Amino acid sequence: AADKAVMPPVVLGDTMGELRKFYSLADVVFSGRSLVDLGSRQHGSDMIEPAALGRATIVGPYTANFAAAVARLREADALMEVKDTDELVQAVSVLISTPKEAAGMGHRAQAVILNQRGATEKHVAIILQYFRVRQERLWPALLTVHPEDAANPSPFAGT
Repeated sequence: AADKAVMPPVVLGDTMGELRKFYSLADVVFSGRSLVDLGSRQHGSDMIEPAALGRATIVGPYTANFAAAVARLREADALMEVKDTDELVQAVSVLISTPKEAAGMGHRAQAVILNQRGATEKHVAIILQYFRVRQERLWPALLTVHPEDAANPSPFAGT
């Protein structure tokens, strides 16, 4: 019994809107809906959340919905990709039995996600700039009084 390895608790969550709570408890996370092709509209669950929490994250081959995030995490050696259930079992076993390596993977994942912060502000700035340019082009035309408008200032006049 002394040489028997202690298996850490396993928590299986099948819920929506509460996954962050589960991720915060985990050392290793498998991002669901990525092991089986569920069609072009459903390729993988969000692996960004567990990565942002610094968790060692495993994904299957179907992650098209998160291709950019997976590419960045892959480049940083910050997630494990598996092809099937046998590889998933092996990956979980490796990460659980090597907690320092799992923690390192989680730290790299968190760094990747933190490096991408500010995307919302960048997009808002681009959108506002677009509207400023459009406004600068359209505003003078809106302020110009055309002769037919001067004679009939209201679109409802004469009705």
